[in-house]
Amino acid sequence: MMAGRTFGNRLAGGFGLTVALTLLMGGTSVAALTVVTGGKDELISRATQDLRGAEQLNSLAESRISDFRAYLLNGTQEFRDLT
Repeated sequence: MMAGRTFGNRLAGGFGLTVALTLLMGGTSVAALTVVTGGKDELISRATQDLRGAEQLNSLAESRISDFRAYLLNGTQEFRDLT
């Protein structure tokens, strides 16, 4: 197949193949990076939502504990209802 071609033609073919493979690898790398970046952004979003929920739950638990302590100290109906 390459027997009838000159050295210049073979060199150009090899260079063209190298450029084509480099472009293919570059395109594949960009596509993979796009997928990974999208996954990272989604993960950060979910983690942020989870942290907000955990903070709200922690705040609610602290509020309930303080209401219970106030009821134990004061014994009033207001803190009993909150507990």
